Amino acid sequence: MSTPVETIHPDVSLKDAERHLEDGAYSCLAVTDPEGRVRGVHGLRVVDASIFPVVPSANTNFPTMMVAEKIADGILQTQTSARSVQQPAMA
Repeated sequence: MSTPVETIHPDVSLKDAERHLEDGAYSCLAVTDPEGRVRGVHGLRVVDASIFPVVPSANTNFPTMMVAEKIADGILQTQTSARSVQQPAMA
C-alpha cells in the first residue's frame, strides 16, 4: 500500500506529464485542442492568451494576435471547404 508521500510528485514530473504530446497538443492539462476548440463543449472556441501552454516573458499582445489569426484562418478554411462540399456544381 502506498503512503501519501509516495503519491506526491515533484514539479518536474508534473511538467513532464504536462508536456506529453498527444495529437500535437498538450493533452494532459489542455482545455483546448490546437484549433482552439474547448474539449467537451460543442461549438465553443477560445482564442486568446489563456490557451498558451507557456506564458511569454514579454508582451503577450503580439503572440495573442498571431494565435488568433492562425485559428481564425483555420476556421475560415474549414467553413470554405464545408461550403464547397455542400453546394453542388453548376451544370
